[in-house]
Amino acid sequence: MRSDSKAVLGEGSTDGIGPWLDGPGGRVVLVSHDLADAEIYCRWFNDPELHHYNCDRRFTAFSLDETVDLLRRSWIETGPDCRRFAVRLLGTGRLVGQADIYQIHADSRRARVGLEIGEKDLWGRGLGREVLGMLLEEAFGSLDLHRVEALIYSFNLRSVRLFERAGFRREGVLRERLARDGGFHDEYIYGLLAREWRERRFP
Repeated sequence: MRSDSKAVLGEGSTDGIGPWLDGPGGRVVLVSHDLADAEIYCRWFNDPELHHYNCDRRFTAFSLDETVDLLRRSWIETGPDCRRFAVRLLGTGRLVGQADIYQIHADSRRARVGLEIGEKDLWGRGLGREVLGMLLEEAFGSLDLHRVEALIYSFNLRSVRLFERAGFRREGVLRERLARDGGFHDEYIYGLLAREWRERRFP
């Protein structure tokens, strides 16, 4: 669904925020990233706990300038094979996370999805489930994909539960793929087909 972003986000929102997605849960909206939010993203990039669950690189501090550069290059100026969203609370416009549909392969009609709720005071409130539902609605609906994949570290139990409850199947294990905390950890490959999603969505 598309609409005027300022009307949707509330009086405190910023002009110029682009195409958005809203879901049936009615608590969050997915919109284009905005460089004005660089300080919030910089805080997330420098959070060791968020890094632990979401990044495979060695933890290093991000400066604000580096954050702005990353946002511009990778999250705002994207190509046709990637859709990246900021997650905002509906009504207040508060930035609470980010979500992606990426590595979109038009010929095979497949892509990967990922999401992060960066504001930890909102963990455990079901926002991730709502965001994932919106990503799948876009992937299997507007983008007409046949298959959606996700890669999840074995120790990220919150994400494992989220994706499995959404109907994803664990299709494989990349053994000891991530070096972290003095050891090696597996990474799981999850997949969901369009027909499986439709059967769950429309029983």
